[in-house]
Amino acid sequence: MQYDPKLKKVTAQIKELLIENDIAGLVVLHTPNFSEYLLHVDTSYSCARPEGTGSIRVRARLQEDFNGNQEQHTKKLTDTANMFQHLATTGGNIVMSVMRMAEHLNEHLNAEHRPGDSTSHNQQNN
Repeated sequence: MQYDPKLKKVTAQIKELLIENDIAGLVVLHTPNFSEYLLHVDTSYSCARPEGTGSIRVRARLQEDFNGNQEQHTKKLTDTANMFQHLATTGGNIVMSVMRMAEHLNEHLNAEHRPGDSTSHNQQNN
Protein backbone atom coordinates (compact mmCIF):
# COMPACT_ATOMS: atom_id res chain seq x y z
CA MET A 1 0.00 0.00 0.00
CA GLN A 2 1.34 3.44 -0.93
CA TYR A 3 -1.24 5.52 0.88
CA ASP A 4 -3.05 5.75 4.18
CA PRO A 5 -6.76 4.88 3.80
CA LYS A 6 -7.59 7.12 6.75
CA LEU A 7 -6.15 10.12 4.90
CA LYS A 8 -8.06 9.23 1.73
CA LYS A 9 -11.30 9.05 3.74
CA VAL A 10 -10.82 12.39 5.49
CA THR A 11 -9.70 14.11 2.30
CA ALA A 12 -12.86 12.87 0.56
CA GLN A 13 -14.97 14.25 3.41
CA ILE A 14 -13.24 17.63 3.17
CA LYS A 15 -13.74 17.69 -0.59
CA GLU A 16 -17.45 16.97 -0.13
CA LEU A 17 -17.71 19.93 2.29
CA LEU A 18 -15.90 22.23 -0.12
CA ILE A 19 -18.17 21.21 -2.99
CA GLU A 20 -21.33 21.45 -0.87
CA ASN A 21 -20.40 24.97 0.26
CA ASP A 22 -18.89 26.13 -3.06
CA ILE A 23 -15.51 26.93 -1.47
CA ALA A 24 -12.03 26.58 -2.95
CA GLY A 25 -9.36 25.00 -0.79
CA LEU A 26 -5.79 23.85 -0.44
CA VAL A 27 -5.39 21.10 2.16
CA VAL A 28 -2.46 18.94 3.29
CA LEU A 29 -3.05 16.11 5.76
CA HIS A 30 -0.50 13.88 7.48
CA THR A 31 -0.10 10.61 9.32
CA PRO A 32 3.32 9.08 10.07
CA ASN A 33 5.09 8.51 6.74
CA PHE A 34 2.15 9.59 4.60
CA SER A 35 0.59 12.80 3.45
CA GLU A 36 -2.38 13.58 1.29
CA TYR A 37 -3.19 16.82 -0.44
CA LEU A 38 -6.27 18.32 -2.00
CA LEU A 39 -6.45 21.34 -4.24
CA HIS A 40 -10.06 22.15 -4.98
CA VAL A 41 -10.46 25.10 -7.36
CA ASP A 42 -13.43 24.17 -9.52
CA THR A 43 -16.04 26.30 -7.80
CA SER A 44 -18.97 28.10 -9.40
CA TYR A 45 -17.06 31.40 -9.22
CA SER A 46 -13.89 30.03 -10.81
CA CYS A 47 -12.99 29.28 -14.41
CA ALA A 48 -10.19 26.99 -13.26
CA ARG A 49 -10.58 23.25 -13.78
CA PRO A 50 -8.17 20.46 -12.87
CA GLU A 51 -6.96 18.32 -15.73
CA GLY A 52 -6.12 14.64 -15.43
CA THR A 53 -2.41 15.36 -15.74
CA GLY A 54 -2.23 17.14 -12.39
CA SER A 55 -2.32 20.54 -14.03
CA ILE A 56 -4.96 23.25 -13.91
CA ARG A 57 -6.59 24.93 -16.86
CA VAL A 58 -8.27 28.33 -16.81
CA ARG A 59 -10.90 28.56 -19.51
CA ALA A 60 -12.86 31.74 -20.05
CA ARG A 61 -13.77 32.23 -23.67
CA LEU A 62 -15.98 35.29 -23.96
CA GLN A 63 -18.31 34.02 -26.69
CA GLU A 64 -18.36 30.29 -25.96
CA ASP A 65 -18.42 30.35 -22.15
CA PHE A 66 -20.18 33.67 -21.42
CA ASN A 67 -22.33 34.26 -24.52
CA GLY A 68 -20.42 37.48 -25.12
CA ASN A 69 -21.28 38.91 -21.69
CA GLN A 70 -18.15 40.94 -20.91
CA GLU A 71 -19.25 41.74 -17.35
CA GLN A 72 -19.68 38.06 -16.40
CA HIS A 73 -16.44 37.19 -18.19
CA THR A 74 -14.45 39.83 -16.31
CA LYS A 75 -16.05 38.97 -12.95
CA LYS A 76 -15.30 35.27 -13.21
CA LEU A 77 -11.71 35.87 -14.31
CA THR A 78 -11.24 38.40 -11.50
CA ASP A 79 -12.70 35.98 -8.94
CA THR A 80 -10.45 33.20 -10.26
CA ALA A 81 -7.35 35.39 -9.98
CA ASN A 82 -8.40 36.43 -6.46
CA MET A 83 -8.88 32.78 -5.47
CA PHE A 84 -5.39 31.81 -6.64
CA GLN A 85 -3.86 34.90 -5.02
CA HIS A 86 -5.38 34.00 -1.65
CA LEU A 87 -4.50 30.31 -1.93
CA ALA A 88 -0.93 31.22 -2.90
CA THR A 89 -0.28 33.89 -0.28
CA THR A 90 -2.06 32.21 2.62
CA GLY A 91 -0.84 28.74 1.68
CA GLY A 92 2.66 30.07 1.05
CA ASN A 93 2.86 31.76 4.45
CA ILE A 94 1.74 28.59 6.18
CA VAL A 95 4.15 26.43 4.17
CA MET A 96 7.07 28.75 4.93
CA SER A 97 6.35 28.50 8.68
CA VAL A 98 6.08 24.72 8.47
CA MET A 99 9.32 24.51 6.45
CA ARG A 100 11.20 26.62 9.02
CA MET A 101 9.93 24.40 11.84
CA ALA A 102 10.85 21.22 9.93
CA GLU A 103 14.38 22.54 9.32
CA HIS A 104 14.74 23.55 12.97
CA LEU A 105 13.54 20.18 14.28
CA ASN A 106 15.62 18.21 11.79
CA GLU A 107 18.74 20.16 12.73
CA HIS A 108 18.28 19.97 16.49
CA LEU A 109 17.02 16.41 16.64
CA ASN A 110 19.21 14.96 13.91
CA ALA A 111 15.93 13.57 12.68
CA GLU A 112 15.91 10.80 10.16
CA HIS A 113 12.80 10.24 8.15
CA ARG A 114 11.62 6.98 6.69
CA PRO A 115 10.57 7.23 3.08
CA GLY A 116 6.99 8.30 2.88
CA ASP A 117 4.60 9.06 0.14
CA SER A 118 2.23 11.84 -0.71
CA THR A 119 -0.62 11.63 -3.14
CA SER A 120 -3.32 13.88 -4.40
CA HIS A 121 -6.84 12.97 -3.42
CA ASN A 122 -7.61 12.06 -7.04
CA GLN A 123 -4.62 9.75 -7.42
CA GLN A 124 -5.32 6.07 -6.88
CA ASN A 125 -2.45 3.95 -5.65
CA ASN A 126 -3.88 0.47 -5.70
